[in-house]
Amino acid sequence: MISCIIPNYNHEKYLDERLQTVLAQNLKDFECIFLDDGSSDGSNSIFNQYLRLNPSLQGCFNSSNSGSTFSQWNKGVALANNNLIAIQESDDASHPALFESLYEEITRDANIVMAFSQSYIIDSSSTVLGLWEYNGINFSSSFVMDGIEFINRFLIHSNHIPNASAVLFRKDIFDLVGGANPDFKANGDWLLWLKMLCHGKIAYISRPLNMYRRHNNSVTFKNNSVSSSDYFEMYSMSLRKDYLKYLNTLNDKKIKPIVQTNKKYISFDEGHLSLHMLKKKKYFQSLSHLFIATVQGGLKTYFLKTYLFDFYNHLFKKL
Repeated sequence: MISCIIPNYNHEKYLDERLQTVLAQNLKDFECIFLDDGSSDGSNSIFNQYLRLNPSLQGCFNSSNSGSTFSQWNKGVALANNNLIAIQESDDASHPALFESLYEEITRDANIVMAFSQSYIIDSSSTVLGLWEYNGINFSSSFVMDGIEFINRFLIHSNHIPNASAVLFRKDIFDLVGGANPDFKANGDWLLWLKMLCHGKIAYISRPLNMYRRHNNSVTFKNNSVSSSDYFEMYSMSLRKDYLKYLNTLNDKKIKPIVQTNKKYISFDEGHLSLHMLKKKKYFQSLSHLFIATVQGGLKTYFLKTYLFDFYNHLFKKL
């Protein structure tokens, strides 16, 4: 009833635990598709050991790295034979009740397009560091919520579904929104959730059934090491512009507040980029981004004052 997809790239260190926790699920009626993206470590050897003991496993191996986690997601979903998809990242782990609990939630209402659980944060040694914190918002109780409401309250501001390994979603809705954007190096999951939740409800389980690993080679760690200015330019702003294009294809009055909020964030990101260019003494680019920020609307007064102050210091005082 579920298609489990395990995308992997050089996670030999964590792959044994990942496969063990998938195969130990209480719910046994699922297919498991392992996708290796041109790993240069011993990942494939580990998987083949499991394959000999579990012939039902499926393996698909790229001869070279695709450079995109999200192209692997699309590949896995295309290969899946079931409508319920669980992407289990190869460096994470899970509680035996994860699939069973998510399945119960998503199937109790045909309008629920996605279900996810709370996550433990674990380190490279699988030591639990604590629960995932939702930006100061209390997610201590389980709930079912309309997708538009969830976007308005939470998801449009930041990614409140931080780890794909905690999620079960519907393949038909994934296909409806065009799948994941393979051009994104990060935040492709956030963009996907934003699009999918325009089409149905979301269910949340407050019990921590997923183990979200933080380590020096994780995508999250690498993204956090990028400077804030580069982040706005490379990830946040690109995501919001792509999402705005998608929202403009929908004929639904309920999404108007989402459109306005999204534009404000684009404006704010453009403003930050203008300051970044200013500090690099790229004055024309700086003014261009400030103009875009102003046209998009929602540029806060204090930010404009900050820009003018920095512009004065960088230009007139250094002439």
